[in-house]
Amino acid sequence: MGAVISEDRIFSLNSNDDFNRLALDMYDYQKTHCGIYSEFIHLLGRPEPKEYSEIPFLPISFFKEHDIIAEGHRPEVQFLSSGTTGMQRSKHLVASKGLYERSFMTAYRKRIGNPEDQVILALLPSYIAQGESSLVYMVNHLIKESNSYKSGFLLESIDEIEHRYTMACNEGKKTILFGVSYALLDLAEKGIDLSKAVIIETGGMKGRRKEMTKEELHNTLKKALKVETVLSEYGMTELLSQAYCDVLSQHRI
Repeated sequence: MGAVISEDRIFSLNSNDDFNRLALDMYDYQKTHCGIYSEFIHLLGRPEPKEYSEIPFLPISFFKEHDIIAEGHRPEVQFLSSGTTGMQRSKHLVASKGLYERSFMTAYRKRIGNPEDQVILALLPSYIAQGESSLVYMVNHLIKESNSYKSGFLLESIDEIEHRYTMACNEGKKTILFGVSYALLDLAEKGIDLSKAVIIETGGMKGRRKEMTKEELHNTLKKALKVETVLSEYGMTELLSQAYCDVLSQHRI
């Protein structure tokens, strides 16, 4: 019970049955080795899960109030949720940076491409200002993997984005632009043609702009930046998760 699960097993799933068995084994490990989760499961009093969909998840509030990590592990890095001004931020104590990096790199290479063939730009000012962001950590790692001086965090420098995009196009490299929603709208108002770039919006308005539906946001960005699609990157500090989706076509990639 609660046996250690190898990383290779996590990244070598071939079927839904494989995923279900792994999820149940991971549930068993966390129940055995994470005291907070074990107590939570006990108080719920539910039958043991038979399918991954029956596994109980810790409420978000627990990540604000407790240090959640399996016994015998010390965190190599701590990430904090973005949150909003004045709110307590959730924290995720990560026992293995290497496992997180392997996770997001595997997903990125499979769904977006090889960073070595790309110029990766980032408009994530609010995340950088708050610090300890898993998103910034991920994008920074991708930028390093691209091994291009043209990649980087550009914050408010709209002209520099256009300049680096043009250089990437001239070299035959694909530009990937990660941006928090309000920053991408600021960019869209400049009317720059980024038709050969891949736009990945993430986060939200962060109180900087009026909230919009995903459909409104993506249609605005597509028209202004002259791109055919805009992707959403869904991440969650508490889960260290990544998912990429074309919202308008309901196509997960």
